[in-house]
Amino acid sequence: MNIYIFITLVCAVFGGVAQLLFKSSTSQGLNLFSWKLLLGLFFYGLAFIGYLFALSKYNKLSVLYFVIAFSYVIVALGSFFIFKESYTFKMVLGQILVFIGILLITV
Repeated sequence: MNIYIFITLVCAVFGGVAQLLFKSSTSQGLNLFSWKLLLGLFFYGLAFIGYLFALSKYNKLSVLYFVIAFSYVIVALGSFFIFKESYTFKMVLGQILVFIGILLITV
């Protein structure tokens, strides 16, 4: 696996974690100074900087942007385990297809 694809995959995980922290920070109303919101912004910032770095070196937006879609899988799994949201067969199937698509494009 190309190092820049790997960096982008890590950025997707960071972006997914940020989204989960954003959701968690709003569970008792919107507080712009909660530690979860600030930590989410930190992870989102890391994801942004890492993605820009990978894009500046790898130069294939069509590949790297598709890898960012892995954050959808992270968010859906985190929502199921952390927030006890429903997880349907269609969601599982869709996420498997996203993962297979990422493998097909990057390997």
